[in-house]
Amino acid sequence: MSYAGMAPYSDFIKLILYHEVLGPRIRSWYLDRFKNTILSELSLEESLSLYYDIFGYDKTVEPKVDELAKRGFSPDFAARETRRSVASAEGKTQIIAGIGFDVPGSPPDDPQRIYQATKMPSSAGATGIMVSREYEEMRIPHLEAVGRAALGK
Repeated sequence: MSYAGMAPYSDFIKLILYHEVLGPRIRSWYLDRFKNTILSELSLEESLSLYYDIFGYDKTVEPKVDELAKRGFSPDFAARETRRSVASAEGKTQIIAGIGFDVPGSPPDDPQRIYQATKMPSSAGATGIMVSREYEEMRIPHLEAVGRAALGK
């Protein structure tokens, strides 16, 4: 269903833009499972390439198979997913960017990457941001990075 189809029932749609934990999740939730089922004839590299093609991710920027467990997606992921979602909503509802960090199981977060991931969605059409996942998991330097980005510093 497109976001435009959801719009009549939504004041806003919050995106889940957890760029750092996405690498490990793609490896364990998709590639490893698909290797044992529907994509068993493909190598992990071919499967990841297909995944990137389907979702329009830049293969030169995002992690290679051997990097997925150690490295998250680039902060630009937040901008690309926001642009895609804003287009899907067709102006019929607000798009809120949910920037996720300090998520258990993710590679170590970096304040500069969090700053960039927080800053990018507004230029891609998001009407706001929401920090995600659990406040008690968040570290002060990362919250400060979000604050700088939100205030335009």
